[in-house]
Amino acid sequence: MISQVRILLVEDESIICEDIKKSIDIIGHEVAGVVHSGEEALVFVERKPPELILMDIVLAGRLNGIETAKMIKDRYRLPVVFLTSYSDKITMERARDAYPYGYIVKPFNDIELKETIEKAIETFQDEEVAE
Repeated sequence: MISQVRILLVEDESIICEDIKKSIDIIGHEVAGVVHSGEEALVFVERKPPELILMDIVLAGRLNGIETAKMIKDRYRLPVVFLTSYSDKITMERARDAYPYGYIVKPFNDIELKETIEKAIETFQDEEVAE
């Protein structure tokens, strides 16, 4: 069983953000912070690294979620799970290039969110032990 995970939420739509925060709380994890752009995500991670990042693909600002996830993976080696409305083939292929630890399509349910977060953390921890 995974203990409480500190999660950075990267989402630029306020209403959706509030729903996701509630879901994270319901499933027993902690929202470490909320940012609305890739640039803000990079600053947050530099100052106070979370244990996992839930990242929308389409974000306000210059960087999209895929570009931001690649930068976070290269610089900080943190697991990113995409949480997005986009599930078309082209977007999925582009997202795969960022090596996410999961991909959740909105709308989602709390069970799906919990299972994806816990699988991502387990996979990340297994990789860390293997290295």
